[in-house]
Amino acid sequence: MVGLGSMVSQKKDSVGAVMSRREGLAGDRRRLVGLRPVDPAGKVVSGSHLFAEGAPWKFDTDQGWITSACYSPHVGSMIGLGFLENGDERLGEV
Repeated sequence: MVGLGSMVSQKKDSVGAVMSRREGLAGDRRRLVGLRPVDPAGKVVSGSHLFAEGAPWKFDTDQGWITSACYSPHVGSMIGLGFLENGDERLGEV
């Protein structure tokens, strides 16, 4: 399934499985990642788009989006999930 790697079985059926194998989606480089703000007092807002640090906020520099967010008492700040271009290779990146 798109961006979910081994979290979703390729052998069993699931919601969205057929759609995820379509040519346009199967080649997508965006991967599901966990997110947290650089400043613990900062916000993580669902629906926001992701850009490289210092990049202009334009369609052609958009690298993904935040799918969900909430406050984590364990972490002590907001956290989120999102799809990010080459996200599986960008651990620790701002």
